[in-house]
Amino acid sequence: MKKKKIVNSSEHNEPVCLSNVGAFADGEFSVDAENGIFKSGAIITKGPALGHGFVIDDKTLEQVKKSVNKGKLGIKSRLTHPEGGGFFGCSTDAIEVMVGRAKNARIEGDKVKGDIHLGRYSKVSPRGNLWEFLTTLASDDPEAAGLSISFF
Repeated sequence: MKKKKIVNSSEHNEPVCLSNVGAFADGEFSVDAENGIFKSGAIITKGPALGHGFVIDDKTLEQVKKSVNKGKLGIKSRLTHPEGGGFFGCSTDAIEVMVGRAKNARIEGDKVKGDIHLGRYSKVSPRGNLWEFLTTLASDDPEAAGLSISFF
């Protein structure tokens, strides 16, 4: 059996999706349900990107932090990956699962943490009231919630 070569993700040039289940279970995470803000969620964690054949390194953490903080609005945050069918199937358009923006990224230890700000539009999504669903899930069971990052 051939061993997979582990490379640093900052050297990897293909789109990658990484899941960080439990991103909201970290000790400093909090939910402001009234204002739709998830504070201090783990966006990405240093170490092996399980199943992807490379390692998230310090350079990757810095790149993710810079990408999130690049614009005034932060980066888009969706309920699921719309490409490849996503959770809702092939008919899902990316705008249907848009829930808000990730902002205020910072490196804390081996993680990039940030705040997810839900947009008012997440209350009237064609897929239902995603605001209510996400704030309830994150408040009631933060270990069940997670983030998945797509990057090139």
